[in-house]
Amino acid sequence: MRESGRKINLIPGLLASLFFLLFFSACQGDNSAKIITIHPLKDLFYASESESFTGEKYSIKNEFFVISGISDVINDRELIRSAVKAYNLETLKQSDLKQYYAYIRSFYRESEYTPRDYKESNRGYFDHDRIEFHSDDLTLIVKWTEFGEIEEYLFQ
Repeated sequence: MRESGRKINLIPGLLASLFFLLFFSACQGDNSAKIITIHPLKDLFYASESESFTGEKYSIKNEFFVISGISDVINDRELIRSAVKAYNLETLKQSDLKQYYAYIRSFYRESEYTPRDYKESNRGYFDHDRIEFHSDDLTLIVKWTEFGEIEEYLFQ
């Protein structure tokens, strides 16, 4: 009778050990899946020059990027922000920002409609595709104004 009592006492211990093992392996697997990669859309950028109502000339530069490795934009905002900030520090100089009154970088989530090698197409008057048409995938806009003096991160 004592032997069967020991078997019953081992079962809760084994179940608890199995639960903790599964819990910690799930937590580790979740963190390793959060690798964000930023892909510049090199064919998609433009700079425009205009004139203010006071007659001052100013210029704006727009660049577009696709971010891969994000699944939940709402819960991954800080991770996305830190990855984009690090990317901007690597790829953008202060002297680049000083050339334009506004410098805008738009980051789109990788999807079927905005793959990492996205290219705009123009196959006809009613059959064309522009990055701006994919606002559902637009994740983050980083905007520098006043010749790089003001920096804003705007999640969409």
